[in-house]
Amino acid sequence: MALPADFNGIIKTTLAAIYNAINGSDPDNFQATINSADASSATQVKAGVASKSIYITDLIISTDTALNFKLQDNTGTPVVLGNKLYFPAVSIFSKSFKTPIKVATGKDLNILASGAGNVTVIATGYVK
Repeated sequence: MALPADFNGIIKTTLAAIYNAINGSDPDNFQATINSADASSATQVKAGVASKSIYITDLIISTDTALNFKLQDNTGTPVVLGNKLYFPAVSIFSKSFKTPIKVATGKDLNILASGAGNVTVIATGYVK
């Protein structure tokens, strides 16, 4: 028996329908990347979306300088999302989260470094 010409399209449509039935809607997936020579002032990684929250499923941070970093939102008094991360010079952190990190509704995802130094952040997740 031959497969239909649009077999892959049918599978994608079916999987999307199953996902939507379980989760209620199809979230917006994203991968946000920033490169900064100085993130000692809060630096935006992913802009907030009105009436939605950012969920971080995977995170990579690399630096060439001994620094510590905090992920936070952009409220008047920023909410720190998890523990401060301490890095020796020339290091990388990579983590997939079983339970995504949630940023408050409508707020940005920012990173704050303890000083100047090159840093790259790659955050992957969804907005829902």
